[in-house]
Formats: sequence, structure tokens, C-alpha cells
Amino acid sequence: MNHFLPKDDIEFLQLDMELVKREMQEPPWAEAHNIHKGDQFSNSFHAKCLYKFLYSLPYNHFIILDIDAVPPGPKFFDFMLSNRQWLIGTAHAANHLNNGEKFISYASPAAMSISKHTYCLLQESFAPDKISEGFYDSGVGLTIAA
Repeated sequence: MNHFLPKDDIEFLQLDMELVKREMQEPPWAEAHNIHKGDQFSNSFHAKCLYKFLYSLPYNHFIILDIDAVPPGPKFFDFMLSNRQWLIGTAHAANHLNNGEKFISYASPAAMSISKHTYCLLQESFAPDKISEGFYDSGVGLTIAA
């Protein structure tokens, strides 16, 4: 992956989510957000890991990529770093929800750029929230707050 990174001061880390969950600190506002349990809520585990490493790691800016993301080129990183105060990401829609709610578009943590400062200002979780007929995906609450 390192040969795809721009020459700037960018470090690539592949994190073990079990290790993150076990050893990293939660932000103080995390308890206010529901984390739902059970296999059908696997994105709750993902959410918990996301907010733990964003809060705990000593970096000012993060570009989050799913492990199966296609290796991006320099133009991708230029775009993701274009404004470090914004939440930037691939647009997703919640297709598992009923028609009236499914068209909530949001920045997916599958490919997302956010500064630690912005994340801490928002004090939002990646946790999916229960709505009338289902659950939002990880990233919806953060996008709405942004």
C-alpha cells in the first residue's frame, strides 16, 4: 500500500479491530450513543473501533479505508486531503431501509477523510441508531452532525 501514498507526511496503518476495541480509549461522549449487540449489528463493532482509534491515535487527520478498498492513486489522496476541516467520503445510501428513509446519503467509512479536530467537535458516534424500521449504517449520524 505504501507505494500508492503521496510523498507527503502520510503514514499507513492497518489496524486489528479486536486490538483497537480491547486496548484503545473511548471518547467521553461514547456512552451517550447506543451500541447494539448481536450478529445482525456487526457495524456496531465496526463503529466502536472507528471512534476508539479516531479518539486515541496521535494523528491530526485520518483517511479511513476498508481493508478491501481498491488501492487508490495520488488523485484520490489529493481529493481526500483537499480540505481537512470537512468530512469527505464516498456517498452511500441505506438501501436496506424502507423507501422513505433509504435515500439518506452519507459519507461511508469505507473511504472517509476527517480531522481529529472535526471529529471531536462533532462528538458523534459511528454507531448505527435505531429508527422506525431498521438501523442506520455506520457513518450516518456523523454525516448528519457534520
